[in-house]
Amino acid sequence: MARIDKSRAEVIRRDHATGAEKVEAQERLFEKRMEERRLRMEYDEVQRKFKDWKKEHANELQSPEDDADIRMLAKRRALMASKIPELAY
Repeated sequence: MARIDKSRAEVIRRDHATGAEKVEAQERLFEKRMEERRLRMEYDEVQRKFKDWKKEHANELQSPEDDADIRMLAKRRALMASKIPELAY
């Protein structure tokens, strides 16, 4: 939620700014949005790999969650989801 609050504050700052200040605020917003897009793409990729692995290896293990690779992918997924709350699906 912190990212969302920061983005909202940045939008308000931009809306009240003028001249060069407004341009700088717009650039900061653009950078935040690009970072969120990059994180989203990375998160989606990890999520896809996790689902693919789980489909392929579900029959091989009693509990796929006991596998070290799955735990690592799940941790990465959770870490990214904590950075962007909208990704927690």
